[in-house]
Amino acid sequence: MQQDSIADHLRPPYGPGLLGMLAAGLLGITINTAILKAGPLLHIHPGAGGLLQLVLLYAHKFAPASLNALQHLGLSKPPSLAGYLWFHYASGLAAILFYFYVFDRYMPGPRWLRATAFASLFWLVNAGFVLPQLGQGFAGDRVVSLSGMLYFFVANWIFVAVSALSYRSPRRNVASGGA
Repeated sequence: MQQDSIADHLRPPYGPGLLGMLAAGLLGITINTAILKAGPLLHIHPGAGGLLQLVLLYAHKFAPASLNALQHLGLSKPPSLAGYLWFHYASGLAAILFYFYVFDRYMPGPRWLRATAFASLFWLVNAGFVLPQLGQGFAGDRVVSLSGMLYFFVANWIFVAVSALSYRSPRRNVASGGA
C-alpha cells in the first residue's frame, strides 16, 4: 500500500490528461511569471525573455515576412507586455507538456528529481544556447549578475516543480515507480 505524501494533500486536483497538464502548467507559469516580474523589486535583474529575443532576431533575419504576423501577437521589437506574456505562457506550456509527455513519463526516480533534472536541462539550454546566440555569454554573464542567474534558475525550477507536483499523472511507464 502506497502512503500519501504531504504534497498529495496540498496539490490541486489537476489531472490526469491533457487538461490536467495544462492546468498544472498554467499554475506553474503564473507563479514563475510573478517571481520573474518581482525580481527588479528585489533589485535582482534575472534577464528573462531571451528565447523571445532570439525568436524575434531569427524571424527578422530569416523570415521578414513573418514579422507582420508576430506584430499582431504583440511580438514586435521590443515586445509589448501583452506580447511578452503571450509568448511566456505559450513557450512555458509547450515546455511543460514536453516534461509531462517525455520526462515525467519515462525518466526514473521520484517526481521532485525528474522536475529538478528537467529544470536544469531547461536552464542549460537557455544558458548555453539561447543567451550566447544573443551575445550575452554563458547564462547571460555579460549582462546579468550571478544573483540574477541564480534567481532565473530558481524561478524556472519553481515553475517546473509547481507544475509537476500539482499534476496527478496516470500510471507511469517506468518500472522503478516514483511519485
